[in-house]
Amino acid sequence: MTTKLTQILDRIDVVLKAALAGVCLVFRDRADAQSLEEAPCINVVARDGTTTQFSAEFDQDEQQIELRVYVREEPGTPEAERIHQLAHQALVADAPLKVLLDSLRRTDHTFDPEPADTTSLIKVQRYRALYLTPVNTL
Repeated sequence: MTTKLTQILDRIDVVLKAALAGVCLVFRDRADAQSLEEAPCINVVARDGTTTQFSAEFDQDEQQIELRVYVREEPGTPEAERIHQLAHQALVADAPLKVLLDSLRRTDHTFDPEPADTTSLIKVQRYRALYLTPVNTL
């Protein structure tokens, strides 16, 4: 049996790969830098999470999820924004993902130019995912 977080990340992976086929590659938990041949791409990374008691039977989990949009364009911002817009529309419209989550909201974002190459840009968009889990499971 997989954890609720794993189910959520698996669904995000499926949704993005379907919605962005032919637009960009989608990776998950990728630690290495992207190469020229892999641009544009999105790396989905789970970050910090917290758990609070919701009721006697359920805990509420808050998980930070990053979409790291990597592009090699000049200028990079319009392309990163276009890819993020497509990804965001797919995520908020996906019914199976809505079943797994109580809420998925954008929080903050940053634009990180790659220091070695001024034509490379990474847009990091963070999402806050809220979901309930029974206290006797993950």
